[in-house]
Amino acid sequence: KYIPQKKIFDLCDDIPYYSKLIGDEKAYNIKMKYIKLAFGNSDISVVSAVRLKEKYKKFTNSKIIVVPNGHDIKPQQSQENKIPNDIKSIQKPIIGFLGTLFNFLDFELLNYIIFNRPRYNYVFVGGIENSFPIDKFRSYPNFIHLGKKPKDEIPTYIKNFDICLNPFKKHEVNDSVNPVKVFEYLAMKKPVISTAMYSLMKEKISDYIVFAQTKEEFLEKLDWIVNNNFYYNNIPEEIILEYNWDNLFTKMITELNYHGNLNL
Repeated sequence: KYIPQKKIFDLCDDIPYYSKLIGDEKAYNIKMKYIKLAFGNSDISVVSAVRLKEKYKKFTNSKIIVVPNGHDIKPQQSQENKIPNDIKSIQKPIIGFLGTLFNFLDFELLNYIIFNRPRYNYVFVGGIENSFPIDKFRSYPNFIHLGKKPKDEIPTYIKNFDICLNPFKKHEVNDSVNPVKVFEYLAMKKPVISTAMYSLMKEKISDYIVFAQTKEEFLEKLDWIVNNNFYYNNIPEEIILEYNWDNLFTKMITELNYHGNLNL
């Protein structure tokens, strides 16, 4: 309240509900206190997901702008045909995942699809957090973890996936998330199968994602793509460009100027 300039509040994750998820009510209440103050004392707010706007709009009379996550993959990268050395010998179909293996992923779902389809190879690119039961998954010969890769090599790995996974658990925090990996998958024109995530399903880009409500449905849809060799996503180029970081930034600045009477 002591800042004389226009105040913009940016909330890029559902911070209070991280605490609620682990049962820490004290931390949740403290964070909610400051979330309310931030929304209530800002001239305009920016959030990264539709669910965040719906949940917290009661704390402010000011405009809340939704600017989702996006990607910075260039159009020509989806046409490159390089094959990284550590993926060359892996038999297809390659079912790929990009990102950290951590507690927000659905372990039961991953275990179900990997165990029940030994003829598919599941390739994971990214780090591992202690919360992930990696030893369980390493017991499967079709589970392949390649570790972290330099950012500029990520499009090449996605290019060599046949199908891309977004296997998040269903809960309050994940309903307020638009995972960056999904936008990168789609920018590379890959078929994507995802668990049902509320905010992601509200995005225009969701028309080009296959969503599943149960692990059985997830596997069924995975099989359909493999059996029909449906390894190309026909997402229009204009939608891919709309979710490019540069264009999202331009959109945000335009809306801040219009709704917040700013001069950015």
